[in-house]
Amino acid sequence: MEDTCVNVHIVITGLEAGQTWLFEEVGQQGQKRLVATYRAKLTRLDGTLFWFTVTRDSARVVFGQEVERFAVGTECPPSKPSYPYHAKYQQAPRNGDCLLLYEGRDETGYYLYGQGKARRNSILIHATPASSLGCFGIGGGALAYRLWWRELLQATYNFAPSYNMYVHVEPRPASHHERHLAY
Repeated sequence: MEDTCVNVHIVITGLEAGQTWLFEEVGQQGQKRLVATYRAKLTRLDGTLFWFTVTRDSARVVFGQEVERFAVGTECPPSKPSYPYHAKYQQAPRNGDCLLLYEGRDETGYYLYGQGKARRNSILIHATPASSLGCFGIGGGALAYRLWWRELLQATYNFAPSYNMYVHVEPRPASHHERHLAY
């Protein structure tokens, strides 16, 4: 019998890896600013290991509309240390192939809190450049999406359609959030 419950783990670290563009508005419109990218890795129990980078900043914070760190529409809070987020593969109309992060589901949909106080919905790992309201954007933009992100997600999904995927979001230093408040 084929194993269809393969565990997949993604770890999003607090370690800076480089920079990419974040836009003020959806559709690569409005102001843009370089923001840090952070190391992330995907591992599967079959031994597959893949390193990549993600953004963690929110356009609302970077462009001065919001200052609270884990409010609705801002940075996704770290997951609780022993309770990673679950992730679900999906194809979103605006974001293409992506992962939806969640802790639970009720009549209004998937949600998470992590180490934050606000209930968060629709937190994704998706392609960038983008205007983020708390999602993790894949570093490298549309080119990265075309070259490997979509293929990696589809290969993982095809490998085990009913896999259990977990996302561990590590804290990042508060100074990384606060540097944007000085602009």
